[in-house]
Amino acid sequence: MIVTIEDIMSTEIDSVEADLSSCAALEKMRDGDRSCLPVVEGRVPIGVISVREVIRAFAAVLAGEALPRTAGEIMSSPPVTVGPGDSQDRAVEIVKESRAHQLLVVNGEGELIGIVTQTDLVRAQTLVVAHERDRLEASVVRRTEQLQRVNERLEHMALVDPLLGVGNRRAMDQELFRLQELASRYGRSLAVVMFDIDDFKKFNDHYGHPAADLVLGDIAAAAQGEIRGADALYRYGGEEFIVSMPETSKEGAAMAAERIREAIEALEIPHALSAHEVVTVSLGVAIAEVEGGDVDWTRVVNAADTALYEAKDAGRNRCCVSES
Repeated sequence: MIVTIEDIMSTEIDSVEADLSSCAALEKMRDGDRSCLPVVEGRVPIGVISVREVIRAFAAVLAGEALPRTAGEIMSSPPVTVGPGDSQDRAVEIVKESRAHQLLVVNGEGELIGIVTQTDLVRAQTLVVAHERDRLEASVVRRTEQLQRVNERLEHMALVDPLLGVGNRRAMDQELFRLQELASRYGRSLAVVMFDIDDFKKFNDHYGHPAADLVLGDIAAAAQGEIRGADALYRYGGEEFIVSMPETSKEGAAMAAERIREAIEALEIPHALSAHEVVTVSLGVAIAEVEGGDVDWTRVVNAADTALYEAKDAGRNRCCVSES
C-alpha cells in the first residue's frame, strides 16, 4: 500500500501575509487553535510560524526586546515543503532530516495547497501497518487453504492406484480395518471377494505391457459396474483385486462375484494363450459373520485367497466360496 501526501494532507489551511502584524497573526493562531501558521506572499509560502517561533518571540519580549512587528519577522524560513505526489515514506524522511513538525504541501507552481503534520504521518503509518497486517493475514489464509488442498490431493493420491484410479493396497487396509471395527462392535457381517486375471502373465508376455495395462483398466471398470455404492474395489497387487462388501451375506457376495465374472467374460477380450480364448477371472469369496465375537479382516482376506486358488485349481473362470 503506497500512501501519498495528497492522501493525508489537510486542505483546510489558515495562512497569513508576511506584512500582517505579529499580533494579528498570533491571534489568528489562537482563534483557529492552530499549531502552525504558514506565511505567504500571494499563494507561495515563504515561512511558517509554529509554537516554537511563538515561544521564541515571547522569550525575547521577556528579555526586554520588542515584539516583532510583522508575521514575516516572527516566521522561520524557508518552509519545509513537499509535493502532493510524494510518498508518505519520503515525508517521514524529510521530517527526520529537517526536524520540522509540519510540512507545507505545494503544487508545481510552488503554491500552497495543503499541510501535513507529524500526527497525520503517524496516523497514515498506522493505517499502512494495519493494511499490511490484513494483507499478510489474508495471504496466510490463502496459503493455508492451498496447502490444505495440496495435502488432500496428496492424501488422495496415496490411496489410489495411479493406473486404474481405484483404491490401492493402503486404502484397502484402512477401509477393511474400519469395517472390521464396525462388524465387531455391531455384530455386522463383512464379505470379501478376491479375484485375479487368469493366465495374465501369458497375456502380458504375448501382447505386451501396454495391452496388459489396457486390460487391467477394462476389468476394473467392468467390476466397478457390478458392485453396490457401499462396496469398494481395490487393486490388491499386480492383476489381483479385492472387493469389500459390508453387511453382505455369503449368498449375496457369491452372487456379486458371479456378476463380476460374467461381466468380465462378456468383454470378450481376446487371449490366445487361454483355454477360454478370452480374458477371464477366477474369484474367491469369504465372509465373517459375527455373533458377539471379533472380526479379523486379515483372516477374511486369507480365506478369500484360499477360495480363489480353489477356483484356479478347478479350471479357472469360476467362483469358489470359502467354507471357513
